[in-house]
Amino acid sequence: MFSSIRRALEDRLGVEKVQMWEERVRRIVAPGTQSKLAADYWAALTDCENYYNDPLGRIRSRWVAEVIELYGAQSLLEIGCNSGRNLAEVHAAHPDVKLRGIDVNEVAIKYAREKNPAINYAVVDANVWNEGHKTWDATLTMSLIDHIPDEAIATLARNMVDTSRKLVICVELWDGTDGWRGLYKYSRDLRKVFEPLGVKTLKWEPAVGQYNTDVSLLWAYVGDCSEAGARPIEVRDTSATPAGGGTAATGAAQSATSSGGQSTVAVGDKRYAIQSYTDAEGRVFRYVHIPRPETGRLLVHFTAFFGDWGDRKAYKEFYQGYFHRLRMFGDATEYGCLFLCDQFGHTQNGTYYTGEKGDFFVERAMEAIIAQVMEKDGVGPDGVVMAGSSMGATGALKFGLRFNARGIISISPHIDLDTCAEHQGRMEHVRFIVPDGEPMSEANRVYTRQVSNAVAARDASAAPLPRLYMHACVDDHGVYHEQVVPLVEAWRAKGGAVDLDIHATGGHTSDFATKAVLRDVAERLFDGGNIEPLVYRQKREFWPQIDAADLALGTAVAEDPDATTVDLRNVIPGNAEMAGFVAEFVIDRVLRERRALPVMVFHGAVDDGLMALVQRAAGKENVRSGVLAAAGDSPAALVTFPDGSSAGLTDLVEPKVLVLKHTFYGLDRSRCQALLAGLPGGFDAVLLIEQTDNWDGSESTVLTLKDSGDREYSAECHDFGNLLREAGYGRMLSQPVPQPSKSLTGLLVAEAGEALSRADGEAALRAYWQQWKGFDIRKYRGLRAGQFIIPSCAEGGARIRAYLRNTVRLGEGFPVELRKDGMLVDLRVFRDGALIHHDPVFARIPIDGVQEISEATCPALEGDQAGLLVVARCSLPTDGPTYFGQEHLLSYVHAKSGNVASVLYDQLPILTENKPFSPIVLLGPKALVGRKHNTFTVFASTNSSMREGAQARPMEVSVLDQAGKVIATESIQIAENGAHSFDVRAAIEGKVEIGDTPVLYNVVARGGAASYAIVTFVVNEETGNMALEHSLSPHYYVSGNLAAVRKDALSAFG
Repeated sequence: MFSSIRRALEDRLGVEKVQMWEERVRRIVAPGTQSKLAADYWAALTDCENYYNDPLGRIRSRWVAEVIELYGAQSLLEIGCNSGRNLAEVHAAHPDVKLRGIDVNEVAIKYAREKNPAINYAVVDANVWNEGHKTWDATLTMSLIDHIPDEAIATLARNMVDTSRKLVICVELWDGTDGWRGLYKYSRDLRKVFEPLGVKTLKWEPAVGQYNTDVSLLWAYVGDCSEAGARPIEVRDTSATPAGGGTAATGAAQSATSSGGQSTVAVGDKRYAIQSYTDAEGRVFRYVHIPRPETGRLLVHFTAFFGDWGDRKAYKEFYQGYFHRLRMFGDATEYGCLFLCDQFGHTQNGTYYTGEKGDFFVERAMEAIIAQVMEKDGVGPDGVVMAGSSMGATGALKFGLRFNARGIISISPHIDLDTCAEHQGRMEHVRFIVPDGEPMSEANRVYTRQVSNAVAARDASAAPLPRLYMHACVDDHGVYHEQVVPLVEAWRAKGGAVDLDIHATGGHTSDFATKAVLRDVAERLFDGGNIEPLVYRQKREFWPQIDAADLALGTAVAEDPDATTVDLRNVIPGNAEMAGFVAEFVIDRVLRERRALPVMVFHGAVDDGLMALVQRAAGKENVRSGVLAAAGDSPAALVTFPDGSSAGLTDLVEPKVLVLKHTFYGLDRSRCQALLAGLPGGFDAVLLIEQTDNWDGSESTVLTLKDSGDREYSAECHDFGNLLREAGYGRMLSQPVPQPSKSLTGLLVAEAGEALSRADGEAALRAYWQQWKGFDIRKYRGLRAGQFIIPSCAEGGARIRAYLRNTVRLGEGFPVELRKDGMLVDLRVFRDGALIHHDPVFARIPIDGVQEISEATCPALEGDQAGLLVVARCSLPTDGPTYFGQEHLLSYVHAKSGNVASVLYDQLPILTENKPFSPIVLLGPKALVGRKHNTFTVFASTNSSMREGAQARPMEVSVLDQAGKVIATESIQIAENGAHSFDVRAAIEGKVEIGDTPVLYNVVARGGAASYAIVTFVVNEETGNMALEHSLSPHYYVSGNLAAVRKDALSAFG
């Protein structure tokens, strides 16, 4: 039998080719390699015409058309379509049937498109395709499955069944027994492939159109998928819980007990049943299902990575699976919930919901559980939202695409696992997943880039992508720029809707994904409502909830995985500079992200050194400090400030941070208790800096320390965690780092009092994250950045339009290669100084490319444009943060006439947010004014951030005639992120005669405090013609001592 098959292969392909590939296959030993080599081989073949015109093949193709008619299929997807012969025949017989063909061979797909442009063809590898859950009536293969290696056949078959609503149709090699036949040829009984997946065999017979009459090589298979599902879930008695106790990592106490023969998990006063699914190999997967079938909705949540450094590992074993965010979503009544957990992989901390060495058994189990729960609850794909963070987001994205869910909630996602291995310290975890143990191998991207591959292969016309809510932080190194941005771009390129909720700082965290935020997002995804990330920053109910005493310096022992914590476990003991910087970082990250800045209330005296740290984080002018002048519970307790003013504690509306630094030094435990009991409440956070090695112990101890002169002394070290709890300050989230050889107090005061530059602080923070998260900071590339300011001039009838470009400039001083990955554009739109739209991934402009900004590309520009300011922040990767020059084009359209006026100008540097802005001087000639002509001088300014408020100085604007006489002067208060149109005719009307012939005036201005772009609009109101001028710095006009001129011009401001 085998010799007959070999002869048939030699007849088709040639003896030498068969021998060459047989030898190559025999040398392959690493699992996973065969799929890649097979795909490479078939992708390289070019004999498309003979395949297309093969008369025997035509007979088989017409048989496929007959099957489509017989079973009433209205859509057909062919995997491995080659040059499109089969679909061409189906289209000729049934032109109303929707068709799509995919193949790895670009030459074949090009040929197919030329022959049949009405059919949808795409270049996609059969190993990585994904069309969504039940999106096609039928899927077809012809001589494809017999080329798929054993390691990949199960995944292909599951994908076909998952995609097909009615039928799987196959014409493949079978010679009577299963096995390898050489040259990537396999004989397979397709009944054994599909029937275990729930497919009912309708046809299994020798195919028509055999190309070898001696041996019947090809068999035809038709299977009914209409009732096919995943393997049933086996719910077993899991009442035998391991010995031990403790509390789970979900904030409120979570514990497992036996109830009615089934294990349960308790969160607060609620108890949920833990169910289990056992696969064919006996592996157990645990999950929590909270059914609410009457809603027709289901939220599926995937647990994140437990973490080798965390306490979750022990909890996971006790609770038979750690069900992340059960406390957050478990009591929702608007939808049912399914909580899934991946307990396998390296150190049993997760496989990214895949499996081991190419066997994706976890993936299969998750598919089975989800499908069964959906069926049980009577929920279709349009009623499902998938959610998760980090590794959980990997699962949410993958299965959200696979099931064609209504929406996906993705928080700080890991998307490309090879990138996570390189940048996020997951090398061993990804090594566990891939067949050959090589995470960085391109051949393994079929395993490591499942999400990206699925998006790339998706036919959006067949099944639109799920709506995606993406929550991430820009400083999540190795994730945001490397993974989040490319995914968002690819998602949008496929027509998918993306709601971005991006924070500047926070790293790889879900701190800002609070219960209020995620519950609101979930409901809006289900309802199809607008998601407004800006509202989540502006309204207090969406902010992280910080109780009194929630913050303290030290090692995290958080009971709540969603809480803000600081982990100094890997910080070298004695590094007080690092500790000081982390204190600064916590205050900055937690409070400043709330769009409000703190009042630091010190007990006893203001610590100037610590204040310097905090002010470097939030800006010296933005943080007030005061001393608590009265103790007791009275709301009238006063805070006094350095300028002599005072305020009642309850009168301070800003976030209030109580700083207790060395307050307890020299006090015994009873006096500490009395002092804590006497402090007033009402603080948003408490920052406690004290000497102790016994933060959460059972009683006070004595610690031997050394002073700056290396002299030993003793200090009583209190169990401050217990003391604060006793005083009613709520749970403690952290404890201090022990300092056995030095006094933490002395080091903090000395080093905090010295100049600690921002650069040093950032380096310390990066080093801290590197130790904790494990990514290699050397792999992180900084950004060259600039900002292009685009003001509105609705008063002049102009509509905003601008064109950004990414082009090489002569002598720009950095390699052109940095431009080749594209220029990323972060777009912000303000109205009257308030941020109304933010898209951090508005566009990536390829080298020599152009991107339009208008109402056609940015919905925030639709309708009334009065008071709008657009700031486009453009960035390129580089070896450090710095400015790069790039000219862009302003090109306004007159609303009535459609006439266009344009001007080029260079983008501006992005100044450090806390850098004080200098006032400016404007010399603006060419202001034409007449009855039919007017001029608008538009002052557009930004503070390089999204902070709201008015500029520190007003802008004094004057209009001069040609003799230098001042005709009119106005003082204008401009918002920090605002555009103000100065109407020259309105300013001088009634002070001079305005006739038909336009007269030339000069506009001069001084003051303000921001980064400015000033554009002059001259408008013929009768014809709708416009002219633009970008006002340049005075050094273009002034000769001589410019500094003296500027000083004189600004002298009125002191």
